Amino acid sequence: MGGELARDPLRVKLARRPAAHENAEVRERLHALGHALGKQPHLMAVRDGVVGSLPLILLGSLFLLLAQPPWPVLSRILPAPAKLLAGYQACAGLVSRMWSYCCRVTSKQPAV
Repeated sequence: MGGELARDPLRVKLARRPAAHENAEVRERLHALGHALGKQPHLMAVRDGVVGSLPLILLGSLFLLLAQPPWPVLSRILPAPAKLLAGYQACAGLVSRMWSYCCRVTSKQPAV
């Protein structure tokens, strides 16, 4: 096999170094395990929920950072910290709703 690609699509592509072939069987088994776990519907639901809510998490983090600026000059320019913290709390609430919605849609279970 050398450094060539395996013909079986589930086999792992190995590096051209000889040391990479020493653990080829272990790598192939771990690849098969990871592939099987990646197809599990409940793990796919969690993955989709986290990926779907990530933009809201970043936006909420920005609100939190602006509410407590690292430089005092920014506190004179920005709105009151209470308003920015309200934006942070709103994003946190939306994250929980988005995460549960994405998990429900991915797992195709009816809403409770």
